[in-house]
Amino acid sequence: MNRVITATIFCILSSAVWAQQDNQGVFDSPVMPGPSGVYLFAYVKGQHMQRPAPGRTFTLYKEDKKGGGFRKLTTMNFPASAAELAKKLDGELLQEILQRKKLKSVEDLYTQLKAGKLDTLGLYSSASNVLEALGVLYIDRTATRRDIGVSYRMEVAEQGGTRTLYQMGLGEVQYSPMPVFKKYNVYVSDSAAMVTWYAVKGKAPYANVFYNGNASARVMVYSRRDTLFAMYSMSTVPGSKLQLFVRPEDIAGNAGFSSDTVRLLALNMNNTLSVTHLTARDTFGRVELHWDSLPAKAYYSGLLVLKSRSATSDYIVADTLPASAVSYLDRRVLGGAQYYYRVEPILIHLPQGGRTTPALVTVTTKKREGRPSRPQGLAYSFTERRDVRLSWQADGKLDIFAYYILRGTSQQNLQVISPAVRDTVFIDSVEHLQPGTTYVYAVSAMNMDMQWGDTSAPVSMVQPGTRLVTSPAGITARATPQGVRLHWNDVSLSDAGVTGYLVYKRKKGDTYFQPLTMRLWQSTVFVDTTNIPAGVYEYGCTAVDAWGNQSILSTLAQVDLSGTDVMAAPPVFGLRNIKEGIEVSVPSSVNTMDTQTKYLLYRRTLKEKQYRKIGEVPADHPVYIDKAVMPDQLYVYAISVRSQNVESSKGGEKSIRRK
Repeated sequence: MNRVITATIFCILSSAVWAQQDNQGVFDSPVMPGPSGVYLFAYVKGQHMQRPAPGRTFTLYKEDKKGGGFRKLTTMNFPASAAELAKKLDGELLQEILQRKKLKSVEDLYTQLKAGKLDTLGLYSSASNVLEALGVLYIDRTATRRDIGVSYRMEVAEQGGTRTLYQMGLGEVQYSPMPVFKKYNVYVSDSAAMVTWYAVKGKAPYANVFYNGNASARVMVYSRRDTLFAMYSMSTVPGSKLQLFVRPEDIAGNAGFSSDTVRLLALNMNNTLSVTHLTARDTFGRVELHWDSLPAKAYYSGLLVLKSRSATSDYIVADTLPASAVSYLDRRVLGGAQYYYRVEPILIHLPQGGRTTPALVTVTTKKREGRPSRPQGLAYSFTERRDVRLSWQADGKLDIFAYYILRGTSQQNLQVISPAVRDTVFIDSVEHLQPGTTYVYAVSAMNMDMQWGDTSAPVSMVQPGTRLVTSPAGITARATPQGVRLHWNDVSLSDAGVTGYLVYKRKKGDTYFQPLTMRLWQSTVFVDTTNIPAGVYEYGCTAVDAWGNQSILSTLAQVDLSGTDVMAAPPVFGLRNIKEGIEVSVPSSVNTMDTQTKYLLYRRTLKEKQYRKIGEVPADHPVYIDKAVMPDQLYVYAISVRSQNVESSKGGEKSIRRK
């Protein structure tokens, strides 16, 4: 019965890929190109379709390419008799129309159509095979919407005269967006289902309904308050799974985007669902739950297990299980405690809803004997303010009441120094410690029965303290083509605690120094490659020990830059192959924090005489990726410095082969 109404669904699958590329269709046009042919109607754009009438003949002409001339394609006429109408219409289709419209014979149908009463056909008036039989539609299956060079002309002959209805090329056809439908409303029971989709934009006369992945029916799209709707209803088999979506389509078979897929179960969810025969027992320090298996129904998606120490509140999720589970083993329980458990089914999301009731059971666990085990993994570190941070591994047992920290100057005089710690981290304040003193730490656990466990393996440390760090002496400074070169004595030779240096600079007369290094400098030689305007500058450095103590500033070294800008390229820079290209970087050891400084990067090949500028980077982020490089090519790079529109000379060259 649906075969007639869906007469043009045959083109759905073949057209889906092409038409969905732009989600556009053709509307209110006498020429409607589609993926499987061009639909040509006997009416003028903006006017009603020419009603079938005896004595009226439509002649269609086609031009395959512009300027190629029109040729006669076909002639369309209204059937001359009821017998001809019956011949053009499929017999089964004809009988279906007669039965639905309660007509006694083909002659009755022909008489009404001859009088121009197309409304007699109802929904069948939009079926392409019916329109072809009435002589008002021709489908040119030798052309598609891609053939934009094709043109058509439709002429009508009646009452002894001929006139042109239209002449239009496929390139002139206007396309409009189709709606993108979304789920609006759903009704489902064990015997029927009805789904409504909606869209707020677009045009479409029909929507094809897909049931479980296959084209099932075509429904009319209707409008209400500037919103489009498509509704579909069907009979269902109780317990069956349904997957429904719609796809808008124009008359020519151009299909739009698919809607949301609605997934349903044909069920009446009137009963409350629950697990049955839930039991619990304590076994070897664990609680084991058992229940009867759930019926094999598609609406069950799992089981939820909750537990609490109270029968009416404070339930927490212990676990989620598959719907097929019939038992659960809870390993996280305390001895000598009472637990309450709830087990309830989890339902998939159903439009018709569904109610569940949890099954409840209680169990009392047996009291356990035994001391806590020894804590493992005790380690220490220092915080920024030099407090001692202790950490250890958590014990997996639930009957641990707390941990306690022990401290002493040896293992023989360890004493508890902390309150009950219910964490695996403890901070021992520096206020309680003497600098330079060796301390021993350990940790012990206590269970719910107030029984002590064995003490952990101890760790020892020396508390750092403020100390006088030897200051560098004998610093020298001189201007070089690469920058201002500084040198000082190696303090670590006389002070073993020194691990590095910090370098400072100021213009003579200024109050404050500016740091030149972003991290501890390990060498006793430093080159200041920052842009240095003319003037007299003072340099100094400090020594830093392993505990972060810093010495006083060294004696100052002075350098006079004799009234001209001194700029020098960095003495070294890095090159390396990465996935994106060749990375050029200036190491922090020679970099500047002057945000006004720019590094200019140059590159050439071995065959090239001159460098070409490839880019520039700020001094506070001196990394550049050269992407314009060829594999297995050797490149030579150089860097200069620019500040205040003054550029230094290029520094030393460095080469690398692109991998």
